[in-house]
Parts: sequence; structure tokens; C-alpha cells
Amino acid sequence: MKGKKLNLKDYFVQNTDPIGGDKKETEYNVREGLANIITSPQQKHKGFRQLTFDDLARKIMKHKGDSIILEQSEYDMLHRCCDAISGYSRNDSELLRRVQDAPEVELEEAKGKKGKE
Repeated sequence: MKGKKLNLKDYFVQNTDPIGGDKKETEYNVREGLANIITSPQQKHKGFRQLTFDDLARKIMKHKGDSIILEQSEYDMLHRCCDAISGYSRNDSELLRRVQDAPEVELEEAKGKKGKE
């Protein structure tokens, strides 16, 4: 059985101060970004279906490692959620690339390495 390995390491983005025009780097919280995409009102999840998506968001938020292995069905759900949102900024591009380019892995191998990530 196959799954996808998703990089959860935070990254830095450059923002410009709207008042002074100064540029500064800020940390982009990948887990929070993914959870917000999955549970966004733009998704228009109906009723109790929202709970399925919230479970995936919580799984990502609680994961301690720098990467997480998602089952193919979980990855497909995340991929659809990313594609359903409009209004992304340039700061979100790295996050979207990580989802789009997540490498495929064997779930059996992933389970054997679970404690090492």
C-alpha cells in the first residue's frame, strides 16, 4: 500500500512592512497553514463531514516529526482541499509545492521507520 510523505518543517517568507517598506523574514507555520486550508469555510464541508476533515487537520497539527506519512486517501483529501481554496499569496507557494510534490512511499516501510522521523 502506498502513501505520501509530506514535509512539515516551517520555512521563512519575506514580508514588506506596509508603512515603512522594510523587508523582514517571518516564519511560516506549515502545520497551521495546512490545518487552516483543510478546515477553511471556503471548503464548504457539509455537516458532520467537517469532522473527517478536522481529524486530518488534528493529525497533522499533533504530529511531532519533520515529516508525516499520509495514507493515499488522506493525501487525496488534502490535495483536493488545497485546490479548492482561492486567494493564496506568494508566501503559500512553498506549502502548495510540498503538497503537490510529496514523494510516494510504501506504507509498510513507513511504519517500520515511524520512530525515526
